[in-house]
Amino acid sequence: MNNRWGLAVAATSLLLALLARRFLFGLVTVHTASMEPAIVAGTTMWFSRLARPKPGDIVVVQLPDDPDLLHVKRVAAIGPAEVELVEGRLYVDGVRVSGEAHPLRWHNADCVQKEVSGIEERGTLVERAGDHERASVLADEAFLLGDRRSRSEDSRQWGPVRLDLVKGVVGGVAWGAPSCEPEAGGRS
Repeated sequence: MNNRWGLAVAATSLLLALLARRFLFGLVTVHTASMEPAIVAGTTMWFSRLARPKPGDIVVVQLPDDPDLLHVKRVAAIGPAEVELVEGRLYVDGVRVSGEAHPLRWHNADCVQKEVSGIEERGTLVERAGDHERASVLADEAFLLGDRRSRSEDSRQWGPVRLDLVKGVVGGVAWGAPSCEPEAGGRS
């Protein structure tokens, strides 16, 4: 009787874990530098499939032309909206979202220090890069941008993305990229 009970508990636990993974949350590994410095290449993030995206959120999107690839981008705007980049600054419905320029420094996945011209957007420092003509974002769409604009393929190339293609909102780091910090207890 105890063996059956243990087997039933194990099977139920496995089933619940699989259902939670399928319907509640997921994992995605970022393989490119497009979200640096917020997310370094090689970092695995967890995301909620139930959360509704809002401007400033980092989301996971699955585009129809490559359904096996998940992209991780930041929401610049949710429609209906007009989005434009002028001199690297983000404008939504004619209102400047970007703050002042700052130097943006970080270490990439290879522990190489990087520095670019940064700008604050909704409390996050992102790379200040280039212009993009005004784009109309419909009510069921989002305009998505990478934080490292010069290294990102995003809504500037794809156009606005339908909200049903957004698979979830990133909640945090599941496990990070290798650290650039020296190991504790090593020889000096």
